[in-house]
Amino acid sequence: MFRYLISLIAITFIFASCANTQKAAESSSIKETIQNDQVEFSEENAKLSEDNIFATMKRGYCYGTCPVFELKIYNNGTVTLHAIANLELEGLFSAKLSKEEMAAFAQKAKDIKYMDMEDVYDNAGISDLPSTTTSIVLNGVKKQVVKRYGYPIELKAFEKLFDALIESENWVKTPEPKQK
Repeated sequence: MFRYLISLIAITFIFASCANTQKAAESSSIKETIQNDQVEFSEENAKLSEDNIFATMKRGYCYGTCPVFELKIYNNGTVTLHAIANLELEGLFSAKLSKEEMAAFAQKAKDIKYMDMEDVYDNAGISDLPSTTTSIVLNGVKKQVVKRYGYPIELKAFEKLFDALIESENWVKTPEPKQK
């Protein structure tokens, strides 16, 4: 019985080691792909999390051909784009912003008094308008605005920064995450 238990533990350890080796190889492959495409990669980028987000924009579906995507800008300048529908790009992409480019987002948010805007601009009686959600973190404070109807025109100026970023040619295709 004791030999059986030891054998079972040894087999479990071997399978766990193989799985970790495979994950490390996949991670290394992703790093090489990103490095070869001239996007700076660091361990910090590998740990992109919701806690490290600087600004975001998400556009939702409508009854027509509205662009649908989610864009996230992280504190280290890494940008991720999940292009879902009605864009020239489709899939997952990444890019890198300079400190000056990130400062433009912060400055525009300050100029339009983004932090003082209402959290939601909407009219439930109107059905065929896509929603746009933007957010930014300034001085450690996160502000998010959901827009569909009746919003201040200044909000469009902030969104144009995100739209211009999407239209840039600096996007690098990112490998799709593997399904488990």
